[in-house]
Amino acid sequence: MSKRCKARNRDGSPCQAPGVTSSGFCFWHDPDRQADAQAARSRGGKTSSAGRATVEGEDLPLETAEDVKAALARIVNDCRGGRLDYRVSNACFVGLSAFLKALDQVDVEAGLASLREDIEAMKGTRATG
Repeated sequence: MSKRCKARNRDGSPCQAPGVTSSGFCFWHDPDRQADAQAARSRGGKTSSAGRATVEGEDLPLETAEDVKAALARIVNDCRGGRLDYRVSNACFVGLSAFLKALDQVDVEAGLASLREDIEAMKGTRATG
């Protein structure tokens, strides 16, 4: 088996794919596998991600970490099921990650505000006691 496919591309340049068959051709150029290659091309066109950028349905709620968890599960399942393009899934993961950080920040700020109130209440108790 040769290191590179023995075939030439349409423009005359050598095919750069590895020669994976005993004949020294890549999968796409092997004369004995043309039916398989054509079937693969046909399947590729049918399972192309074009046109599957979004999943139909209502917007998901994103108010809590549990909402984000549910959204992540749906995105993973839609991507694995071929209903959502992996690039859109990646973009959603980035957005949801930022959303979780923002939720954490809100929690931290609420906790700090509560501590400040407690400190002020303690100061007031000392001053009057």
